Amino acid sequence: MPVKLPKVQSAVLGYLFDHAPVAPEAEAFEFRSTSDGATQFAASAALSDDAGLHLVSTLASRGAHVFLTVTDGEPDDVAAALADIETYDARTTRLAHGDTVPLERDVLRAAGRTAALLLRPAVSNALPEFPDTATVSRRALHFFLVVFLDDVEHSLKKAQGLDALLDRFETADRDLVQLKPGA
Repeated sequence: MPVKLPKVQSAVLGYLFDHAPVAPEAEAFEFRSTSDGATQFAASAALSDDAGLHLVSTLASRGAHVFLTVTDGEPDDVAAALADIETYDARTTRLAHGDTVPLERDVLRAAGRTAALLLRPAVSNALPEFPDTATVSRRALHFFLVVFLDDVEHSLKKAQGLDALLDRFETADRDLVQLKPGA
């Protein structure tokens, strides 16, 4: 059954279509937060130049933060994980670029991903011009690129900081969209 998006979430999805290189069709997802029952929305669209990759994004259901990623993972699983991050953001001090968030989803943990790193969207090769902020439907939104980390990467970030982790990504030519390590 198709998901009917509220007006603001439809506008956020429209913004993503206008500013990201995605195919003209999207799949919307609706989630109910297990912690407080809040309804959340997310969406996924294939990249226009690589149908094997998807842009998956929350749609600002719980505030002014939009969490998005470019991934080779299953869009519905990734959307659920992003909705979890949105819930975490709403329940805690607001997240910022450079923060990490623990992941609880079994499907991500089975893929070796235990945390999510939040970066500026333009860090992604697929989104080089994507802004950090925008006004959509008279709401100021902040966009975060989510990069899924394994235990080693998460430990490095905690012990040595963001710069050390980003240096490791560059040295190792880390694929930011790859969900399963070594795949």
